[in-house]
Amino acid sequence: MRQALRRVGIDVTLRGQDLPTWLKNVFTDYNFQLISSWGTDGLDPQIGIEQHYWSKSESKGTPWFNASGYASPEMDHVIEAAQTETDPAKRRDLYFQLQKIAQRDLSLINLFEFRWFGVWAKNLRNVTDTASHSRANFARVWFDKA
Repeated sequence: MRQALRRVGIDVTLRGQDLPTWLKNVFTDYNFQLISSWGTDGLDPQIGIEQHYWSKSESKGTPWFNASGYASPEMDHVIEAAQTETDPAKRRDLYFQLQKIAQRDLSLINLFEFRWFGVWAKNLRNVTDTASHSRANFARVWFDKA
């Protein structure tokens, strides 16, 4: 990243920080000019979209929510329409519109996409994936001895 930005005349100073310091600098103090981070996704586009693009999601001190301060009445309108739209085709069209606005405004630049996967033993039973790809509860997971 540093080398790529240097080619266009931007000198980068990297700061190595532990997670609590980084979270405070980014989401409470807004002490950054550029960050490298990642966002969430899921089975439904609404999962993860609002926290980055909906102006009403900005909440000082809350990690992972709109640290850039991005606000667009046009984007807010599309997000709010998608929140209540029940027709799948119309909802899909709203998210296509949202993508166009996001790519035009560039409050975030997506450099890569995660491919989520899980690996576990063949005899591990009752593993449940969630829409956000987390296996948050292992309380009912067990190993089959067979």
